[in-house]
Amino acid sequence: MDTVELSRMDTTDDPFKDATGDKAEAYTVTNGVSPTTLALAADGMERVGVTVWMLTMCAALCGSLFGYDTGYVSSVLVSLDKYKDFGHVLSDGTKQLITSATSLGALIGALGAMVPSEWLGRRWVMAIANVVFIVGAVIQAAAHNAWTLIGGRFVVGVGVGIASMIVPLWISELAPSHLRGRLVTLNIVFLTLGQLIATGVGAGFENIYGGWRYTVAGGAIPAIISLLTMAWLPESPRYDSRRGRTERAMRTFQRIYPHASEAYCRRRAEELALSLQEFDSRVAHTPLLRRIRLLCSGTHARALVIACGLQALQQLCGFNTLMYYSGTLFQAIGFDQPVAVSLIVSATNFLATLAALQFIDMIGRRRVLLYSVPGMCGALVFSAICFAFLPVQANGELAADIPSGRRVWTYLVIVAIIVYVLFYGFGIGNVPWQQGELFAIETRAIGTSIATSVNWACNLIIGATYLSLVEAATSSGAFGFYAGLCAIGFVFCLFCFPDTRKLSLEEVHVIFRGSWGIRAAEQLRLDKARVAAEARARDAVDPLAPDAHTVGSSTARLHRNSSALDSMRSVDPLDEPCAPRLPADPRRMSGATPAALPLSLPSDLDGPPLLGAHAMPLRRSASLSQVHGTDEPITLPPVHVDGPRSNVLTSRYGLEGTPLLLFVTCFASLGVFMFGYDQGVMSGIITHPAFQADFDDPSAAQLGTMVAVLEIGALITSLLSGVLADRYGRKAILSAGALLFLVGGLIQTCTIGYRIMVVGRIIAGLGVGFLTMIVPTYQSEVSPAENRGKLACIEFTGNIIGYMVSVWMGYLCSFFESGWAWRLPLAVQPLMGGVLLFGAALLPESPRWLCDVDRNEEAMRVLVDLSGSADPRHARAKLEFWEIQSTVRQMRAQGDRSYRALWRHLRARTLLGMSSQMLAQLNGINVISYYAPLVFESAGWVGRDALFMTGINAMVYVLSTVPTWFLVDSWGRRPILLSGALLCALTLGACGLFLRADRAYTPSAVAVCVVLFNAAFGFSWGPIPWAWTPEIMPLAFRAKGTSLAAATNWVFNWIVGQLTPILQETIGWRLYLLHAVCCLMSFGIVYVFYPETQGVPLEEMDALFGDQRTPVPHEDTDTGEICAADGEMPRLRRSISTHPRFLHEASPWGLARERERGAYEAVPIS
Repeated sequence: MDTVELSRMDTTDDPFKDATGDKAEAYTVTNGVSPTTLALAADGMERVGVTVWMLTMCAALCGSLFGYDTGYVSSVLVSLDKYKDFGHVLSDGTKQLITSATSLGALIGALGAMVPSEWLGRRWVMAIANVVFIVGAVIQAAAHNAWTLIGGRFVVGVGVGIASMIVPLWISELAPSHLRGRLVTLNIVFLTLGQLIATGVGAGFENIYGGWRYTVAGGAIPAIISLLTMAWLPESPRYDSRRGRTERAMRTFQRIYPHASEAYCRRRAEELALSLQEFDSRVAHTPLLRRIRLLCSGTHARALVIACGLQALQQLCGFNTLMYYSGTLFQAIGFDQPVAVSLIVSATNFLATLAALQFIDMIGRRRVLLYSVPGMCGALVFSAICFAFLPVQANGELAADIPSGRRVWTYLVIVAIIVYVLFYGFGIGNVPWQQGELFAIETRAIGTSIATSVNWACNLIIGATYLSLVEAATSSGAFGFYAGLCAIGFVFCLFCFPDTRKLSLEEVHVIFRGSWGIRAAEQLRLDKARVAAEARARDAVDPLAPDAHTVGSSTARLHRNSSALDSMRSVDPLDEPCAPRLPADPRRMSGATPAALPLSLPSDLDGPPLLGAHAMPLRRSASLSQVHGTDEPITLPPVHVDGPRSNVLTSRYGLEGTPLLLFVTCFASLGVFMFGYDQGVMSGIITHPAFQADFDDPSAAQLGTMVAVLEIGALITSLLSGVLADRYGRKAILSAGALLFLVGGLIQTCTIGYRIMVVGRIIAGLGVGFLTMIVPTYQSEVSPAENRGKLACIEFTGNIIGYMVSVWMGYLCSFFESGWAWRLPLAVQPLMGGVLLFGAALLPESPRWLCDVDRNEEAMRVLVDLSGSADPRHARAKLEFWEIQSTVRQMRAQGDRSYRALWRHLRARTLLGMSSQMLAQLNGINVISYYAPLVFESAGWVGRDALFMTGINAMVYVLSTVPTWFLVDSWGRRPILLSGALLCALTLGACGLFLRADRAYTPSAVAVCVVLFNAAFGFSWGPIPWAWTPEIMPLAFRAKGTSLAAATNWVFNWIVGQLTPILQETIGWRLYLLHAVCCLMSFGIVYVFYPETQGVPLEEMDALFGDQRTPVPHEDTDTGEICAADGEMPRLRRSISTHPRFLHEASPWGLARERERGAYEAVPIS
């Protein structure tokens, strides 16, 4: 009998260290039938249908509000300045307030979403986010002064914050592990699509007096649609299981996994509910602060640090600067149609996000970031250089008349911006929203809320400081500053961001035990690839025959503890003997890709011998608890074929499996769509003459307040959302965020003054804070490990789409002369909030949260629905349920799960997650998002040209997030962040230098740089921080860690939003160089601190970060039993996953290829 070696890592990560010298621990396994045989047997359990994709899309509509909001801001700002709707030209301060008000509200919403997500569920919180967005849009559309507009922006921000938190959270809890990355990325796709649409709408209304009002009000349309789809979305099965609604969880599982049997889904939901009962009782008697501290310790802290770091990096890389001020920027550099150019940028971002959807689960989150961030940094640097050659005035702004000899630099700026947006949309624009997969069920809502708050805080900083930064350092200096932030973020991703590709939520957090988990996750994949290669070689000889020395034996001994694992039996169709029919060549199979075999299987999931009397021996993973000595064995809830489903989408419309997961991802993305829409809506309306007239020519401080005040609300709710999400569920927080966003949007639309606008922006920010925290967390908990990055990127694309929609809405409304030019774009916010609020009711609850609250039956139903009909015997759902339960018991055994414990045990991970959001903001994204029209105006694009350029920028932004879908789970998170940081630094640096040069070509060059910056950010720092924070946090602290990361985002979002106008006036072009420097700093931080989470299960993040303390099983040489090691066992930093895997899986995005055995398979050793 041979052995399979499991390498064990040192206590610290060294990216240059050779893994071959690591010590190894041998695990002995017995032999059984061919692994291909059992892979075929589990095939039906693992397949998901179209339902999961449809559910994700519906949820991504909520996330697209984020994108729409960020997309129309620049066009609205340009329109308000042009037509003076508020009676005067808006000052830089007022523009900053208008732009950053959404970020402030989103900060509050992201923080506040964690509590209602636990009380009300994920779906209801998404619905609330939609409602809040609709209200905020109405308020903005009806605003007659700057303060009313700011208030509406704040309300919209609250909805965006809630959506940005709850949508990824809901998707992560609903999505299967192998699709979680893609489904979360789908949310980002909708976000970028929202930005693209907003940019187009803004461009269409640019020449209409009051047209900005239509642009703003248009944001309510996707919110209303999202709200309507809430009735179809299921609640997170983990939330339902936690609440004891096992029937609903079972139905959700059946919708996700349409091929799974009802008995299996039921048993999975019941098991989730059983395991979460104790947690629910503990939470009820545990002080809030104590539970918050739990997120700051051990593996939870690392996950939180990574999530927050990615979220911060997403904003600090300067992307939202292009989103908010792309129209202004393109107008400044001399373009007559800046909104049209912004539309190109938004389209680029959208396309990049679509690319991310394909690659995020193929190359991994880490690689997606490491490849994209450097590209972003380089694009920012190049932009700063180009801006340096453009003439500037004494106040740092670009000269109004650019000599013809310097016009070429303006086109180079546009090129650099497009490149930047491409990399952003592909990498950081998607990966950070995978944050929900980083946290454990106990901390997922809070952690996601925190990480989302970090995003919005950084967004607030970027949006509020861009104009001031340009004034102080010129555009060249600003882009150089963002490039520096990207460099820092790249370093952070390089050394702190592990790759969680193809890992379940119950596995990801294990890699964080003792280290950042970079090498642990990588070694995890290498070991599994090695054993899979051995299996393929053995199957090539005789794929249909069992192993030679198993012939004649009735059964093969399983290595498990008989006192615990053997008691985990329940009635299930899997127990019925059946022998699957095998094809002649197992490597050429029709239909879905066969499931990879689990490396660990509870006794009740073993099933009968599949070939005669030969059973498959499976070994225990070192990543999960052995649960030895437990008095209450894990019991799988029964799965009833004809029983209730977990959500309306499955029960009424038959959506399950992949369709359900896609729908969840897309609809949850509405939360971040509102965030994106709110980011861009202000940039398009604050410059509109009607807006300026209605708000009595607000000062720069007033504009900055209206823009950045949203981040205050988002900061508050993003901090609160973690606790609330753990208490009330992911869907409740999602609904709360939608509701607040709706209310805030209505207030902004109907505003009659500056103060009312600020109020509306704050309320919208509350919703946005909820959404930005809960959406990544939810997405990571429902997404399969293999596609978690892609789904998170899809989710973030919704944010970019929301921004693009806002930009184009502002452009279209710029054609209006009346106050509707800015009220209409704001009116889109309550519409989208209402849609998300309604649709949140349709989404399933996170199955991990449901297990955490002992609603096992509901959790099982959600898992079964997510697995779909491709898993008729529910093997995958049962395995995932068992893993979740094992993790829940392990977390409960650890005791305190408060924020204090989080900081004590997971301080490093918490700081990493927060840093991701901080760096995302410091990289300069909100300088472009909030003040994009002003940026273009500073480069020479005047009036509607600035809005048009902002719309082009939003389009590029959306397109840039697409490559991340397909690269985040194959490349990894770190490569995307690293490359994105460099590209952002290059584009921002070039942008600043072009502005400094002040030549005739400066407008074109700056426009190109802004577009490329958006592309780079959308490729890397846009999605990665949101997906990464929930990914790195263990189940117990996922919500809290994500909450802190979201809070960090909003803090820096507000800071940037406040400082940008001031710095633009003070340092002018040097502002871009400053952000370019930040991009370079981001590069260094990622490289040094961020581990790679590509393919690492959420339950193995502790091992990835090197702080796993789970005893490793070993074989007793006397008795032959598998026993647990002592508690003093050395820390693990890499382990073998216990979850079924796919190497190549059938999906609507995949190409036809030969089916081969996956790398995550159990192999009998001869």
